[in-house]
Amino acid sequence: MRSARPEHPGVAGATGAAGDVDPGIQEALDLAIADLSAEDRELLELRFARGLTYPQLFAATGLSRSTLRDRLQGIPKALRERGIG
Repeated sequence: MRSARPEHPGVAGATGAAGDVDPGIQEALDLAIADLSAEDRELLELRFARGLTYPQLFAATGLSRSTLRDRLQGIPKALRERGIG
């Protein structure tokens, strides 16, 4: 049976250096990420799940350097506002 929580490539089922992520923390993270805009979720996936570099992100998204930097720096703030971090 599928979980009712949203799935995010590179996030759902993620493991840390110490092993599996606590299911409660994973669920809170999944829900917070689901609240982000589709564009911010895409940036998270491209940068952290797929490991794209900034030059690759510029090419993939068409965003300017300053816009990309601002968006990537804003994501952690948005997650903190949702109780993550």
